[in-house]
Amino acid sequence: MRVNKLIKAVVLLAFLSGEIFAQDILLEQDVNADTAVSDIGPNKKKFWHFYVGLGFPVSPDSAGSRINYGKSFEFTIGRRFKWRVNNWYALGLDMAYHLNSYNLKQGAGKVLPNDSLHDKERLKFNNLGLGFYNRFNFGKRGNHIGNFVDVGIRLDVPFVKSYITEDELQLAGSNNGRRIKTKTTDLRFIEDCNYSSYFRLGFNKFVITASYRLTPLFIKDPNLYAKYNNGRSQYPDLPILNVGVEVGMH
Repeated sequence: MRVNKLIKAVVLLAFLSGEIFAQDILLEQDVNADTAVSDIGPNKKKFWHFYVGLGFPVSPDSAGSRINYGKSFEFTIGRRFKWRVNNWYALGLDMAYHLNSYNLKQGAGKVLPNDSLHDKERLKFNNLGLGFYNRFNFGKRGNHIGNFVDVGIRLDVPFVKSYITEDELQLAGSNNGRRIKTKTTDLRFIEDCNYSSYFRLGFNKFVITASYRLTPLFIKDPNLYAKYNNGRSQYPDLPILNVGVEVGMH
């Protein structure tokens, strides 16, 4: 008898519990539906990323300013901004540091920056660059950079300009050493800025680049060169076309 009463009590309690806790939902909220869709992404309205690049001069050099092509280069690290206009077109800005190093060839007829010959001789330009580009996308892609062609123009400002020489001596010199290295900065014959047009062919992170300098590197001023007594008013220019590769960090 007591067992039957206990069973009835448990059934009654379970029934009452169901009535108490089975309440109607007065307000239901979908948290995911309230989350705003971001407009930042590789193939969305706005995007930015870092990149690094390495290029080499490929156009002809000039008599008096010959270079060693395999030892001359351009290193780049920068930040790129992109604004998507539609599915096939975007525009953007490049902010970058460029290091241009020209290894000067030694021989008769050399005039840059003088006619002295050395074991090694380099001109180095540390540049800050600002570029504007148009991007034309092609091919299928999801939310990633995809394939593209960039065409743009860039301003470079060489904030540190260096001339470096190195020589090995057969016998120790006056300082009892056999290796001499000189570095001259604040070069007066370099223009304060120069402009380039550039082209890029990109396949997501990997990019083929080309830049074509539109203005000369060297100042045209007879007074700068009068001390050499060679009748020059400007140094022969260095190669104006660089070709290389970039890797996007995205």
